Formats: sequence, structure tokens, C-alpha cells
Amino acid sequence: MDRAGSVSSLFRACDLDGSGYIDEAELANICPELSNSEVHAIFVALDKDGDGKIGKDEFSRGFREISDTLKGRRRSRVQSTNSLDEVNVEEFIGDLDEGLQTLSCGRIL
Repeated sequence: MDRAGSVSSLFRACDLDGSGYIDEAELANICPELSNSEVHAIFVALDKDGDGKIGKDEFSRGFREISDTLKGRRRSRVQSTNSLDEVNVEEFIGDLDEGLQTLSCGRIL
């Protein structure tokens, strides 16, 4: 499955009522390990237009921002070591996993 398909699948899994958007209550429901303030902070960060719901485009942008951040970290490591062989692959995979966990709130799909 390509990246867009993966993001779409993740969005559908988070859209518990199938409404086409994720509201704060749904986000809280799929992220029970987070406090209300943490859920609210994530929700506000993803709800770019402030309409009280996260649409598929907003969700996709959030995923892309996390992915870009992780890629930037990797580039920084590569540039600082000047050798791809010296990049700590396990650390990068851990960062990627952390980003995906953040997006999916630890929910197993």
C-alpha cells in the first residue's frame, strides 16, 4: 500500500462514526492513554481551519508534517556524520515508529 493509501486507512480507522471527519471526542476515544489536555493540544494542532473537526486533508497534512520532520532529522544525522554507514538506523526507525504512534495514538489498526 502506498503512503497515501496508508494515511487514508489510518484516517478511516480514526473516524469512528464514519462521518468523514474526526472530532475531539473521537480522538480522545482512540487515544485513551492521553490526558484531556494532550488530546486537545493534538486536536488543535491538526484542526488547521479551526472548525472543530479534522478532515482528511488536515489529517494528511499532519501526517506529512510528521514525516517531513523525521526526514529532516535523518538528513541532519547524515550531514553531521558525512557517511550513510554511520547513521544509526535503529534510532531512525525508532523515530519513525514514534511519529506513526503519535499519529495513530498507539492504536493498532
